[in-house]
Amino acid sequence: MKKILILFLTIALLVAGVAASFSACGNAAITTPSGTASTTSGESASTTAGEPAGTTSDEPASTTTSEPAEPTPTEGLQIEASKDGSHAIVKGIGSAKDATEIIIPSVYQDVSVTELSRSAFEGCSNLKSITIPDSVTTIGDGAFFGCTNLTNITIPDSVTTIGEAAFGECSSLTSITIPDGVTSIGEAAFGCCSSLTSIEVAVDNPVYHSAGNCLIDTKKKTILAGLQNSVIPDDDSVTAIGDNAFAGCTGLTSITIPKNITKIELNPFIDCGLTSIEVAADNPVYHSAGNCLIETKSKKLIFGCQNSTIPDDGSVTAIGTFAFCGHTNLTSVIIPDSVTEIGDQAFFLCNALVRAEFKNPNGWYDGTQAVDVSNPAEAAEILKKGSELNRD
Repeated sequence: MKKILILFLTIALLVAGVAASFSACGNAAITTPSGTASTTSGESASTTAGEPAGTTSDEPASTTTSEPAEPTPTEGLQIEASKDGSHAIVKGIGSAKDATEIIIPSVYQDVSVTELSRSAFEGCSNLKSITIPDSVTTIGDGAFFGCTNLTNITIPDSVTTIGEAAFGECSSLTSITIPDGVTSIGEAAFGCCSSLTSIEVAVDNPVYHSAGNCLIDTKKKTILAGLQNSVIPDDDSVTAIGDNAFAGCTGLTSITIPKNITKIELNPFIDCGLTSIEVAADNPVYHSAGNCLIETKSKKLIFGCQNSTIPDDGSVTAIGTFAFCGHTNLTSVIIPDSVTEIGDQAFFLCNALVRAEFKNPNGWYDGTQAVDVSNPAEAAEILKKGSELNRD
């Protein structure tokens, strides 16, 4: 699974020039799921790779059938037959790197095209529209990651699996519909789709449903993806917010956590535009104060906004991992005397942070090494490095 993409979504995408690490569409090598490099000019790719075997695309559609003719596939795509020859896999964009519209064939060398490989179209910023045939069952990890101009895609009913970060950083995508055949969706599949305002799941889908513009794992009662205009359901259909669920929702400025949410996983609001976060007063696990999301029993601040004030009443003793990560407008912070632990990457990439005032600057350590946080300017630099700090 493409854990590198998930790490990128949680940390690296916050760096200026989010897509800097993308390979250009015209790169000579594309990484395949097996970890090998396959050249776009290799034996499996040709200018006729887009033609379905056994068809003549220039012939008129038969007048004796009501079936519409298949659109003419894009030529030059990098497609390979599987090792056992039972199906074909789209490996990359090949020589079609300048195309704005891609039509994937349903057949290649007499076998069905069933898979879009990991990173197949990653970073192809020219792409605006792609047509996936109903032969495809798998959209691989990061298949469209960083396709920043992609505005139109229809997931066919044949698809059963959408991989991790499959549509991550598709910042022009405004809506997505999950058909009833999809039974597996990877982490951050729609992470950092900053323009996404509508997500719908077919009513007959046995695994997922949508409500309040949230993508929800029905059995686990977990929000997998939220949008800038999402409203978290306040009924028993949801009890958890998953990893990276709202990652990159830069248009999300406020959120309310209802009483039914009793589990919040790692980094759900990373790289959001939140300036207000509220928790229902009768929530048994979490509360909010000073625009901070706090786990009540552990006294851990798990998420802070750009304008948060860390409570100094003893209700917070720890600042969690990634709690303020990537808040580029955060210029100063006061660490109350009650705080004795600052988690890994808690203030990482807070590039504007110039002042961190520790109310108790004594006895702080980075691992086993003592650190001096008595000077607010120097303390800010220490926090920005992202090291885990503890006070004895």
